[in-house]
Amino acid sequence: VVYRELKDYERAIEQLNRVLAIQQDYAEAQCLMGFVYLDKGRTDLARKRFERYLQLAPNGPSAKQVRDWVARTR
Repeated sequence: VVYRELKDYERAIEQLNRVLAIQQDYAEAQCLMGFVYLDKGRTDLARKRFERYLQLAPNGPSAKQVRDWVARTR
């Protein structure tokens, strides 16, 4: 989260990949990775992470926002 706020997207991705290597089904990490990719303009990669997040946490804290974005950008 801190790296994203600092706009250090590469470091954010690096750290999130480390987390996901340990626990690939960590929904919040999948979601945050989606937002980082979205910040970088990589909507293709953001969509993959958001779709995985919705599979893992269909009623999660960011589910409505993510679901709305996915629906708008189809």
